Amino acid sequence: MRCDICIDPPKKQKCDTCNCETCANASRCHRRIRPTIRVTKKCSQSCSHCCFSCSPKSEEMMSVATAQTIAKFLVANDIKSINLMGGEVWLNPDWKEIITLFSCVDRIRVVSNSDFMVLCPEFLPFLSQLDNVKLCLSNDKWHTNKHVSAAEKEANRLDINCEVSGKSGDALKEDGIVPVGRMRWGANNMFDMFMAYCQKPENKYSILIDENGEIYKCCFERFAFDNVEDYLEEKSFNARFKQFGTAFHNMWISNCLACDRLHSRYLELSA
Repeated sequence: MRCDICIDPPKKQKCDTCNCETCANASRCHRRIRPTIRVTKKCSQSCSHCCFSCSPKSEEMMSVATAQTIAKFLVANDIKSINLMGGEVWLNPDWKEIITLFSCVDRIRVVSNSDFMVLCPEFLPFLSQLDNVKLCLSNDKWHTNKHVSAAEKEANRLDINCEVSGKSGDALKEDGIVPVGRMRWGANNMFDMFMAYCQKPENKYSILIDENGEIYKCCFERFAFDNVEDYLEEKSFNARFKQFGTAFHNMWISNCLACDRLHSRYLELSA
């Protein structure tokens, strides 16, 4: 039977004999809500492609209190997997406590530019103590990539599950870096022209939770529609996710550029 968050058309379903409670791949199933959680907009680099406009000057930080509320939200809504990022996670002064709180899920994917090798050397030893972490190191034309090789080598030495994005040359894979920039759109990537990131099956169930617990349908900080504080009861978010997600995906969106224009219009009408 179809689960209560399913927003895919019935003809695309193969769930007649599947039970989420007993599925060995439940934590990796793309038909589960998978939040990207941003803990800060402070970064050690300032990249033109950053959809959040993170920079070394930013002081926007998630508090421990907000992280506690988000952790309750994750448990209450049976969320198994999260992407954890910034900015740079380790630039939040409470990063250890925040990561520990989010260890309530089965799988944490931490994204970093590898500058922790010189600016926060305790980062990798801390991650090595957790058995549910996957580290994704950014390696592309936007970042300096200065410490990626050293970070990968040290992560392997510490037996941390680690992947360097860009090695395969596939920016669309789950653990790749998506080149959606700070609205500096141009004909230089397919999300500007040919497709919307969230239309890929593995991305349709993704949301963004920012430093304040605000929930966005788009992982690139577009279409805010709720706050985690309102969904701390068991599976209370499922109906809301399905309501908003189904309505969103019933619209035809040709690419991320068109969607951003739609978002701008949405803000105008909501003002």
